[in-house]
Amino acid sequence: MRCGTATKGFISFMVALSLFTVWNILTVNAGDTAAAQDQTLAEKVDLLIDGLSNVDFSLRRKAAIHLVEIARENPENMEIVKAVPALLKALDDENEEVRLHAAGALGAIGDESVIPNLEKLTQLKPVHDGELMVDFPRAAAEAIEEIQIRQDLTKQLSGLNAHERASVLVNYLKSLNEKRTWPNFGFVRQRILDIGTPAVPMLIDLLQYTPNENPWGQWYVIQARVISILGDIGGKQAIPILKEALESKYTLVKSAAKVAIEKLEAE
Repeated sequence: MRCGTATKGFISFMVALSLFTVWNILTVNAGDTAAAQDQTLAEKVDLLIDGLSNVDFSLRRKAAIHLVEIARENPENMEIVKAVPALLKALDDENEEVRLHAAGALGAIGDESVIPNLEKLTQLKPVHDGELMVDFPRAAAEAIEEIQIRQDLTKQLSGLNAHERASVLVNYLKSLNEKRTWPNFGFVRQRILDIGTPAVPMLIDLLQYTPNENPWGQWYVIQARVISILGDIGGKQAIPILKEALESKYTLVKSAAKVAIEKLEAE
């Protein structure tokens, strides 16, 4: 009897420890603490994969959400691809939100082999959970679109010189004004950073671009992200346009411009 009690106590302890470990990574944003900075991408992905099978649905949901974020911040990193089997399994999770975010994570990873699995979700009907509507068809369709766009961009960029690649990528950023979300921004950002200073004049022109009105009205978010790219590429030729951005009515744009200017002036 004592042995059985001790065994149950040990199991309870291990479950609690596992929950604490996963909860720790899901509640600490990368860069917020020294511990988060020291944690490798591989370690984060492994913990999030474990989180997808946790008994607590809220941790499973957060694991899927964080995998979306990591995949978009680290496009084409092979570590995140390890999560694909667990995410495919999560498409059958009993919780609607877990399934929804698992689809988003698969789209962000960009593995075209998962498209048939996502296509099955497009046949489902949206589910109403209280006041929340979980729209599987739209989430799956957006995930498929994200994968296909990345494949198309990769093909378009093949064999082009730096100027031509920058033109393709900037035109894609312009097209995001017409979308509800901004798929593959991390992928495009990395490609622009790979090009480097030859892309700067086109990015400056993009900040002066006035898009057509759209239902979402968030072009300023794209502007802020473009400003961030300029700050990372370097080159003082962008400073005048960034100083103009300091006068923007959007706090996000002003904050991004301030940070970018500080980076460029420190060169």
